[in-house]
Amino acid sequence: MSVLFRVALLVCALFSMLSPLYPQTVEQAERVQAAPCDLVIQNRKVFTFRTYLGTLSPMERLNLAQSRLAYMPVSDLLARVHYENKQEGILMSVGDHPLFSITSGDLDIDIGQSLESTATRVQSRLQEALEAEASQRSIKNLLHAVIKALAAAIIFLAILVMIGKATRFSKHKITKLAFSKLPKISVGRIVILRPQRVAVLLSLLIRVIYHGIVAIVAYLCITYMLSCFPYTQPWAETLGSALVTLMINLGKTVLHSFPGLFAIAVIAFVTRGLTLLINNIFKSVEHGETTLPWIYQDAAAPTRRIAVALLWIFAIVMAYPYIPGNESIAFKGVSVFIGLLVSFGSAGVVNQAMNGLVIMYARSFKCGDFVKIGEVEGTVSELTLLSTKLHTLRQEEIIIPNSVVIAQTTYNYTRIADERGVGISTSVTVGYDVPWRQVHAMLKMAAEKTDGLGKDPAPYVIQTALANACVEYTLVVHMTIQPNLRQFVKSDLHQNIQDVFNQYGVQLMTSTHIESGIPPVVPEERWYAEPAKKDEAGSSATA
Repeated sequence: MSVLFRVALLVCALFSMLSPLYPQTVEQAERVQAAPCDLVIQNRKVFTFRTYLGTLSPMERLNLAQSRLAYMPVSDLLARVHYENKQEGILMSVGDHPLFSITSGDLDIDIGQSLESTATRVQSRLQEALEAEASQRSIKNLLHAVIKALAAAIIFLAILVMIGKATRFSKHKITKLAFSKLPKISVGRIVILRPQRVAVLLSLLIRVIYHGIVAIVAYLCITYMLSCFPYTQPWAETLGSALVTLMINLGKTVLHSFPGLFAIAVIAFVTRGLTLLINNIFKSVEHGETTLPWIYQDAAAPTRRIAVALLWIFAIVMAYPYIPGNESIAFKGVSVFIGLLVSFGSAGVVNQAMNGLVIMYARSFKCGDFVKIGEVEGTVSELTLLSTKLHTLRQEEIIIPNSVVIAQTTYNYTRIADERGVGISTSVTVGYDVPWRQVHAMLKMAAEKTDGLGKDPAPYVIQTALANACVEYTLVVHMTIQPNLRQFVKSDLHQNIQDVFNQYGVQLMTSTHIESGIPPVVPEERWYAEPAKKDEAGSSATA
């Protein structure tokens, strides 16, 4: 029993010893969790209260220092700031007026501050802030500051007017000189230099310079106006230091960029020389002046473009590491963005270009060939990587995408044409009651009457189908004139076939005529029915 009594007394003693420590632990926790408070005088940060001083929290210490400053006369604000060591820390005073204390708990442990160095730094800051406070309370100083700010604004407006007049005069003078002194430079039909374009570019350059000068003068004016007032002087110092830092960084960047820019210039110079060499070689092949065993004459132009493009791409890849700022995140972001735009936007263009290369290297046709692509007939006027242009007989220019050209059947009437000409054919249907030998003879007779058809090889007829009520005959002939006139020659051939068949009373069969039983034969006396008339050569013409 005595042992249990002694254990109970021990437990009670421990609780009595811990009970006074509990409030102290809570108080310490509150002090640790207290938010730092900055002492700011006239927009200048002087000191940061971070811990309790006795029972005073950082906010209460800040309010106490501000109240002491508020009741301090202007004459005392200009007194010398000094500090002295006390038991609780360092006491900052202005003349005979104590302001606040610096304790070890107010130090920033992260940067390794000491009480002495912190007091020295706070002394200079506080002296500067109190001088600004004294100047701000002086009506005379404020009036001087307002007058200086207004004078700066007036001078800025005057400079702005002068710059505007100088800009207008320069634009007028340069435009006049460009039109009177610069000649128009052209190579063949290509105009390289126009005075109007030079005047526009120079005017744009002058406008950019004008806005740049206005921005710099406005920046300097705003900085000076802010420096006139004690409260805004820190902002002026920030703007001034930012401008100086920017100019220094730009100067360093320019100096550091000279080696890279020189390397880029060398790469561009070498690439330009190689481009001229490649152009000269392939253009000589294109014009037939030089023969290369590994390239055709009509494929020289696209090969030249591909070689030049690959050369410049290689040059850009080589010059990329020397571009100033290529390591910056912004430069990389812009490069990735441009790459994505090119990737998504050029899918169709790349498809067309690949189709154009297939057409060029397959040598399906070339400029000047008379072709039929799908339902369109015409002379090829231009063949590019993206499209093919045809000039039709009706004086139309038709642009066909190369993907459509690849998907269509293409007839080239010029590629295989030799001295015997281009073959053309036409078909007729005649009933079984007409001897086939007579039909052959009449078709050949119509071919002999048609101008523009050759006799070597001679026209020939083949029977291509035996239908229920008629026979299909196909006449094959060869043109001796340009392939682009085949439609006119074919039209004359059709006219002569009708005349010969009508002359011998043989009807040309169609499904309509077979069903109606009407013989489609026109007597010779009705060949020139009005308004048609017979000319001296014996051919028909419309009145």
